[in-house]
Amino acid sequence: MLKSILRWCIILLTLLAVGPLLASLFRTLHDRDGGHAFTLLISDSPVKGIGYALALLAAATIIGGITSAFFSLNSGLACIGLLFGWSAWQLGTIDGIIRRFASSGVAGGGGGGSDLLILALEAFLTCLAAAAIVHFCSLLAEKNQPRLPNHTPIPRPKGLRGVLFTDLPAPHDGSIAGPLIGSILAAMIAGGFMTALVAVTGLKGQTLFATFIGGIAAGLAASHMARTFKASVSVVTPILAMGLLGLLAPIIAKFMHGGGGASIVDILNADKLFPLARPISLDWATGALLGVPIGMSWAGVILDTRAVEQPVANT
Repeated sequence: MLKSILRWCIILLTLLAVGPLLASLFRTLHDRDGGHAFTLLISDSPVKGIGYALALLAAATIIGGITSAFFSLNSGLACIGLLFGWSAWQLGTIDGIIRRFASSGVAGGGGGGSDLLILALEAFLTCLAAAAIVHFCSLLAEKNQPRLPNHTPIPRPKGLRGVLFTDLPAPHDGSIAGPLIGSILAAMIAGGFMTALVAVTGLKGQTLFATFIGGIAAGLAASHMARTFKASVSVVTPILAMGLLGLLAPIIAKFMHGGGGASIVDILNADKLFPLARPISLDWATGALLGVPIGMSWAGVILDTRAVEQPVANT
């Protein structure tokens, strides 16, 4: 009972105190015209944006690590996702970023395409950083798993295999190309489809919800695909798949909309922007952190036995 109360206390502390505190830092950023069309790298001070991002990663590592070690990995990922979500909410939207770029007169005032490449890099790097924190928390949680009687835990594969998978068919030193490519492609297809289905506008609430639904689909699809190879993916693999979606979506949008007769601003005004380009930057990492664990649990994956309220021991 006491442990449950403490777990909810740290989650609420993250949601109501630490998250808003970090968000207040991001609110001090502006675009080069003093407006709200900014991200971590697209702002009046990219150095400041990187500094705030490092503060976010440090807070996520500390709180996520403590929560994962003492309570459960699921709780740790929830805390990390809430921190990312608070910060993501402060950033601008794709609509504002493209329109600001066009109105500034840069590159003839009709592009915004170069900003899309920056957004692609930013989305991938934030998801990569989130995946690194998640792996760290997974190792902490694994060390604190309860040992059931007459039960020998399955050892995690070593090296990179242990980062991407929690279990592989014997021998563990064999090629992981099949299950890895299959799981990532399945996660990208399912996650991309669901994200595009929900992200019908660039409004911040909608893009965050879209990546959350996409994260659920990615976790579910990656887990099921891995099972066809008799393997089990870690949480890191679907998160990386979401990062690849965040990397490819703006690049695809640039080539889809940059070579035609109408500028990308005209396409934006006609509401025909490539749907996966609407979530930006921290949106992808937030959706992955909050959605992927849910999708994997729907697939029957137990990330942490401590998250099961009444585990049944084998007798």
